[in-house]
Amino acid sequence: MHNDLLRLKKLYDGGSNIIEYLKNTSHDAIDSSLAIAISYDLQAGSYIKKAKENPKYEEERALVYSNIINQLGPYETVLEAGVGEGTTLGSILPRLNNSVVSAGFDISYSRIKYAKSFLTDVGVFNTKLYMGDLFHSPFKDSSIDIVYTNHTLEPNGGSENEALQELYRITKNYLVLFEPIYELANNNSKKHMDKHSYVKSLYSSALELGYKVIEYKLIFGDNPNSHNNTGVMIIEKSSIYTVTEEANIKLACPVSKNPLESFSDSFYCRESMLLYPVINKIPCLLPGNAIIATHFLDIIETNTSNSDLYNDKL
Repeated sequence: MHNDLLRLKKLYDGGSNIIEYLKNTSHDAIDSSLAIAISYDLQAGSYIKKAKENPKYEEERALVYSNIINQLGPYETVLEAGVGEGTTLGSILPRLNNSVVSAGFDISYSRIKYAKSFLTDVGVFNTKLYMGDLFHSPFKDSSIDIVYTNHTLEPNGGSENEALQELYRITKNYLVLFEPIYELANNNSKKHMDKHSYVKSLYSSALELGYKVIEYKLIFGDNPNSHNNTGVMIIEKSSIYTVTEEANIKLACPVSKNPLESFSDSFYCRESMLLYPVINKIPCLLPGNAIIATHFLDIIETNTSNSDLYNDKL
């Protein structure tokens, strides 16, 4: 698929659904994450355009989302998994009760690039953004108070368990999923979700995994003529909050889950001996970005990095 990006871009510009096209035309098994990465990267910029064309919709959705998050009690760190172009995060953050350390990750480099620009334009300057994979996220276990999604799991039908397990791993207190809910959807929505292989069993998967679901309902899309719906499912991992001296987002190698150290142009994991590049101030922390570097530290002054925190100078 990497050899066909120019052709795929022309197809996208002509109105084709790239994920659907790749699934229907490939003779080999399609890597779902790669298909989604290509599709979303081609779409980069379109979500900002939609947000600017319909600010009322963005404001209404952000108000509902932030109210739900604010009801979960105190929190210091918030992460949007599948942050896209930052339109949701940028609308939610000003409405949160708490002053938080925030972050987002997305599988698409181009979307993160757009997100950095968009967040700056709307006055959000301190959010940390990374390239990351939903199924191999670059964060430590139980390191983020609230992790939420906004239709991020949507195109990953059949991989509900794997997605939930990874997000639950990095969540410290609550996992909040703003996703389509097949079981509660109207017939039009179900047909749409069937056609595009959307997630269908988030609730049953969560129960199967033994997670504590404290909220499960539709919040948008109860119009019978609508083909899309948004529900919320809240999973509580722990209701006990511990206040730290300095809240931060703790990074980990997406392969080994061990700490990452920040250098001027890269992140390095001592345990896995894998090196991840930073390109135009965007940390590229996908497993596929990893560079084998068993002797990286041999000629590096280790005092250039004394923590596993994101380098704010990036």
